[in-house]
Amino acid sequence: MQTGELFRNLAVMALAAHSVILVATAMAHIWVLVALNVASVMLYATALILNAHRWYVAVLGIGIGEVSFHAVVATVILGWSSGFHIYLLALIPLVFFFDAWSLPGRVAASLATAAGYVLLYWYAQTHAPGDMTHPIVGFFGYTNLFVGAAVLAATSYYYGRTVSHAELVLRAKNRQLDELARTDALTGLPNRREALRLTEEEEIRSIRSEGCFALVLFDVDLFKRVNDSYGHDIGDDVLREVAGRLRGTFRAQDTVARWGGEEFLVILPQTNVQGAAVAAEKARASIQGDAFTVSGQELRLTVTAGVAVYYPGGRVTDVIKDADIALYRGKETGRNRVEVVDHRAGELS
Repeated sequence: MQTGELFRNLAVMALAAHSVILVATAMAHIWVLVALNVASVMLYATALILNAHRWYVAVLGIGIGEVSFHAVVATVILGWSSGFHIYLLALIPLVFFFDAWSLPGRVAASLATAAGYVLLYWYAQTHAPGDMTHPIVGFFGYTNLFVGAAVLAATSYYYGRTVSHAELVLRAKNRQLDELARTDALTGLPNRREALRLTEEEEIRSIRSEGCFALVLFDVDLFKRVNDSYGHDIGDDVLREVAGRLRGTFRAQDTVARWGGEEFLVILPQTNVQGAAVAAEKARASIQGDAFTVSGQELRLTVTAGVAVYYPGGRVTDVIKDADIALYRGKETGRNRVEVVDHRAGELS
């Protein structure tokens, strides 16, 4: 998790920094700051333990409290030139990074921090007796500026990583939703909506190339008997098996889609009526030829197919209707057959 990783690294950085400050203040005999840094080291050690248990609100509370108190006390004792005040400003992006708080809460905390920084500056300029002249002040000034910049850089880095990760997750979810919207959940084939979109694309392609394409509408014969005799679970298995056989029969450039119920639509680019009829007959024979074994049940099935062809100047919706008319005729004349509508060749054939 990005928040935990950031808090852990900042706590380790703070532990290291306060250990150095502890040694430096002890060497300078500034015992108030020695005691303060001992307490800070203990607080950040506790924060690391809490962070490991994902108690991030407590970790942030410890960080804000320790930084605010330490920055104020050190600035009052050592003066503005010591640079401890910089840590107050470093709190602002850290607070905004923590999205477990509401946005109004983060804004309020940031404004309070900014107000505290201004107030500390005013106090240092008007009430403090002046910066301590001990050489340690200069050491802290440069060190704190460096560490403060490192904290800002770390926060910016992790914020950028979090945003990038969130964008990747969002894109993946959008792709998944788009795929679900275009895919039939039972068979994994394109659904009716996607099939209509693909036929429209094929229509545009055929107009540009002045070619044609074919549609084949398949229907599983007497499918209701399967559901009534074996149950809907077996019926679903049968539909998945039919989908797989159809997909395995047609070319890679052809699209097999679930049209609805036990109906499947096949789009055959750059295919005339003769080629479509041959392909449909091959698929019909494949399904009739081998028994279906689903959930331990062996079933014999047949399909009826209706074939129609789109020519430039026509309408793809009319071609779908023609394929449906051909399919209906096949059902009426005995099932388990392929019927064709080709208006350029005349009537049903």
